[in-house]
Amino acid sequence: SGCEVHSGFYDSFNSLQPQVLNALNNIGAGEVMVTGHSLGAAIAALSAWDLANRGYTVGPVYTFGQPRVGNDAFSENYDQTIQEYRVTHWDDIVPHLPPELLGFHHVATEVWYNSASTSYQVCDGSGEDSSCSDSRIDLSVDDHLHYLNVAISESC
Repeated sequence: SGCEVHSGFYDSFNSLQPQVLNALNNIGAGEVMVTGHSLGAAIAALSAWDLANRGYTVGPVYTFGQPRVGNDAFSENYDQTIQEYRVTHWDDIVPHLPPELLGFHHVATEVWYNSASTSYQVCDGSGEDSSCSDSRIDLSVDDHLHYLNVAISESC
């Protein structure tokens, strides 16, 4: 009740959902692992939540550079349903979008990597830990395109 998600992310999820469900049914999937980067991370979160609510066993979800997908009610319900590790890289701009002031809230748990990707901090589980990526104001597209020292834009 009260769950709301970003309409663009929801439309993207809906365009893929029938194919995902068909593929999972064809292989007789048991436990499902879900991952994604950027828009793919938002779709991964919505997919994991949908699959869990359909009775699938969803293993831990790992996302990279995930934007805020929904409101507080969605995040709270998601966190009760799904175990997710939301990896962020230092000054990545995308995890700051859409802004909190528009009613969006991150799902937990953020794993925040330093600039060189040599160390990380597991954040407080609130989704909006002010000592993790929310502490940064110098935001970067380059940090969004590089995770764990891999140039994402060259790998996809």
